[in-house]
Amino acid sequence: MTWSGLNWNGVPYEWMAVYFGGYFNGHYTTTYWPSPNTKLSSGGPTLAQVFLSGGNPLDSSTWLQTVLTRTAQGVFLGWNTQPGATYQVQVTTNLTTWSNLGLPRFAAGGSDSIYVGGSSAGYYRVVLLR
Repeated sequence: MTWSGLNWNGVPYEWMAVYFGGYFNGHYTTTYWPSPNTKLSSGGPTLAQVFLSGGNPLDSSTWLQTVLTRTAQGVFLGWNTQPGATYQVQVTTNLTTWSNLGLPRFAAGGSDSIYVGGSSAGYYRVVLLR
């Protein structure tokens, strides 16, 4: 989707208006919009994180959630997806420099997983590309 360029501390006005209203007489009003840094639930993502991951701030089942699972074959990173979206898994050992792990992954269904190795050492994140 293409945005106008107007943003609410990094979140496009159009996206905010879809979920929280605020488009009147050809102008946006931010009167009732929560801050992008607002946590949507205790321990949950911020409004900005839900936007960046392609979720719906009003439906927690669409919020990106990851899980590491140890199996007999090794450790797998799993996450819920939005069908039709493309994701990139990244890895780091220092939370500063991130590297792509494998190729971008197209979501055909509601979940995906990727083998991340024989141990759970390191940190992983899933980034929505489009």
